[in-house]
Amino acid sequence: MLDFSIDHFSKKIASIKNQSDEKKKQSAAKAICDLTINSPIRAVEKLDGTKLTLIRTDEDLIEDEPLHGWIIGYKEEIIYAEEFEGLGSDFEAAKSKIRSGYAADAETDLAKRSPSGATGRLWYLEVIEHLKRQMKDASKRNFWQQDNVQDLEIFIEFIQRKGTLARSYKEKGGLYLTAIGKSQYTRSGSRVMSVVGNQIDDPALIESVRNNLGLSEYPVVFEGSLNSSQSMIAGSVFTVIRTEFERRASEIDNAIAAGNWIGVLEIVNDVFKDFESSLGNTAEGVVFSIAGKLYKTYSAGQSTARDPRESDEEYQNRMESEKEIREKAKIASGIGTFDEENILFKALGNFVRNEIEIKDFRDSSPEKSIRKAMSYFSNLFFNMSIDDFKEKLEVALGTGESVSFGSRDLIKIQEMAIDNARKIVGKFADVGILLPGSTGASGRRIVGIVPMAAKPLHLGHWNIIEAASKECDIVYLLVSGKPRTSDDITITGEQMGKIWMKILKNYLPDNVKLSFTASPLSATSGLISTFVNEKNIVFRVYAGEPDATRGDDIILAKAKSTAETKGGNSDNVESRIIETMNIPPGIKQLAGFKQLQSLPAWSGLSDKERISGTLMRLLLKYEIADVFFGLLPDISVGDKERMWEILKKSQSAPLMESILRMAIREFVRR
Repeated sequence: MLDFSIDHFSKKIASIKNQSDEKKKQSAAKAICDLTINSPIRAVEKLDGTKLTLIRTDEDLIEDEPLHGWIIGYKEEIIYAEEFEGLGSDFEAAKSKIRSGYAADAETDLAKRSPSGATGRLWYLEVIEHLKRQMKDASKRNFWQQDNVQDLEIFIEFIQRKGTLARSYKEKGGLYLTAIGKSQYTRSGSRVMSVVGNQIDDPALIESVRNNLGLSEYPVVFEGSLNSSQSMIAGSVFTVIRTEFERRASEIDNAIAAGNWIGVLEIVNDVFKDFESSLGNTAEGVVFSIAGKLYKTYSAGQSTARDPRESDEEYQNRMESEKEIREKAKIASGIGTFDEENILFKALGNFVRNEIEIKDFRDSSPEKSIRKAMSYFSNLFFNMSIDDFKEKLEVALGTGESVSFGSRDLIKIQEMAIDNARKIVGKFADVGILLPGSTGASGRRIVGIVPMAAKPLHLGHWNIIEAASKECDIVYLLVSGKPRTSDDITITGEQMGKIWMKILKNYLPDNVKLSFTASPLSATSGLISTFVNEKNIVFRVYAGEPDATRGDDIILAKAKSTAETKGGNSDNVESRIIETMNIPPGIKQLAGFKQLQSLPAWSGLSDKERISGTLMRLLLKYEIADVFFGLLPDISVGDKERMWEILKKSQSAPLMESILRMAIREFVRR
């Protein structure tokens, strides 16, 4: 998933000011302004929205099912159309309900304490309907049938009402294209995990993607140079920006005349961070590029980091402003006290689990089970009143305690209930509880977890996977998307992503679920934490013998601590250490192995008997293919050759660089 950082322009200014020589300071500042003469900057408004991702799968599109062949995700959670069924088939009526809440509740105490209307995921109905409209257009559907756009991940920014956002724009519902890239992705329950490979920096394709998804471009606020007040005024696209440069023209001219180019940059930073947004309300700031380097400005509510130019008083005032923004967001969300929320979510969890026991959501695949369940819960919850929720949840709680909703109005309660149901249904489907033949939520399941870097995968890794598959009902294979380097050979997440999805996935045992992750260790703890209160789920965490300390001391200890902290059963987390996989005797007879032993790097191996990633990368570096092939799992020779070709092929820059270059092209396109 997309997540990249851009340097604050104020930090660039501060780094210039930190130089000891005054002439060099001003010269460096002037050089920045001079760069914009021949290469005018293009500043776009930085919008404060929700980052969503669309994945075009390799499935054929179906005219009568416009969402088929697409995955819509938010922070790795899949957004299902079935979640919104209970709102009715009239989109405009449903949208009005989401945005303004229920008119009948306008005079209740709840409505008076909290702004009415949904503040989170229900807004994604607008994204669902937008994609449906695009895919009903035959010409756009034909574009998305092309081979070159399959497995494409499209990152977008959605302008909505949400408690965690610092901006509450007057105009909402906009969808803006942020970036695109080829993706290797896996589904697990209600989650989608992806490794984005090569960035797409072809302007024609970027524009085609934008047009064929009906997405907007970020608003251009400035296009010009920074070498004079007149050039700044002339380059101002937004009237509010132009007006501010006009107001400060004499100040800019005086600074230039005095050779105070640092002062010029500071004025530019001030103008670019405080202005009226194109969507109404205060803007978040701008993003622009100078000499291929991206910078951003920001206003209150966007960062707690202290601006190097801020005085104590200015910093304190800004922190108070941001605190006020956060408090307003908290009020808008309607949440109650810590104790009230604990009781509420325990009651809601009990209710959802009881419904899963009573109703049969089992289907031929986890995805179908989830969709069936979400259709049921959506229609159930959107036909319940506040009194209905209170009565049913207090019965489900079974303690005689009262359930409080804080200051949530009905639409927020329904939204909260849908979110909770999806998470519980998703994890039950994930571990096979909702598949045919399962014994339901009360049935015991042994869940294996195999975290690994696998750069590249070898026979030792496969031995652990097969052992876990035989001992568990279901196995989570958590593979790192990060690169690994040794002996000047780097194996990237992109390379192994292709190998897993195009080759190795076809050989995995049926009960093994592949997932990509930034950190297999963190993902292991997170997975256990998700199920910690499910008494019928037993986890076995697997590691190879050399990694036993990591597997036992780090993963297991943290998992047990998490279980105990959340009131779960720490005994339901076990450690399984698989014996080290030594190099088979037959491999040592190969000509390539003798060549390997003659290399100076051979003496540097810490364990010359064991198969390891370091050994595999060494074989790649010196192109000792017969030994490399011999240490791979039992797959076809053709697939071994494909793996070799992918690993030997020169790769693109790492994801972070790729995305930044891609962002420069998209945000600051000339």
